[in-house]
Amino acid sequence: MCIRDRCLISAVAMRKPEYFVWNVVVPMLAINGMALGSFVVDKTEPADRLSVSLTMVLTAVAFKLQISSSLPELPYLTSLDKFVLSSFLFITAVVLQNILSTEMTEDEDDICKWVFVSVFGACALGYLVHLLQWRVRRKHILASVGMEGGHLVNLSNGIEACTTDLGAGKIYPEKADQSPAVAPTS
Repeated sequence: MCIRDRCLISAVAMRKPEYFVWNVVVPMLAINGMALGSFVVDKTEPADRLSVSLTMVLTAVAFKLQISSSLPELPYLTSLDKFVLSSFLFITAVVLQNILSTEMTEDEDDICKWVFVSVFGACALGYLVHLLQWRVRRKHILASVGMEGGHLVNLSNGIEACTTDLGAGKIYPEKADQSPAVAPTS
């Protein structure tokens, strides 16, 4: 009967959201908030209102072009991609409201303003809850693979890896026929 030694090693690598939160999410939230500043301009001055909101569109596009080099090129949308796209949709909706504001009464314009402020606040709060849930899931993932006491190693581009010291319980010699593990003889 042939016995082969096999060493099973677990490693977990995850993106660190803090880098992207402070360098992408917070600035995009600020740009969205500044787009709401167009509601401060009187609705009887649509050109001035549109200049504020269209400036925020250009700012968001320039910001997206700037950060795209630091984001991985993936064939699917990440949470961060969805956040940035929803920010563009939000600013676009503000622009459309500013265009249509000339046809609205003062009360309708005020209602729109408070709807946009409410949506902005709810989305910002929702994204914060999403980040907190991610942190909890991350701890559960690390605990499920036995790395809750591991050391976090910072890698490039906002990635961290969790490593643990290999103890006697982490090395499992196994028979080639997949029968239960046999303790090595020293």
